[in-house]
Amino acid sequence: MLTDEAFTRLVAEDVKNKVTSDQGEYLRLPDNHDRWRVSLNELVDNLDEQIQELNRTDQDAERRFADMEGGSVLIMEMKVGNDERRTK
Repeated sequence: MLTDEAFTRLVAEDVKNKVTSDQGEYLRLPDNHDRWRVSLNELVDNLDEQIQELNRTDQDAERRFADMEGGSVLIMEMKVGNDERRTK
């Protein structure tokens, strides 16, 4: 039996379609349904936190760089990078 941490990592790989068919079958065993749901909820919560942090980073950049010469370029570059991370 996998530890909770290893199970959650396996679920994360499953979400990205990066598990073998045997691993996928293991995750979908009836005994793992509740564990799988808990792991998915943890992943969603983690992603929500990451997105909130990216939003804060965008807002901080706007405040810090808005009045700087070339600041708008820095803000745009940061937002583009953060947008790429959001869509990942």
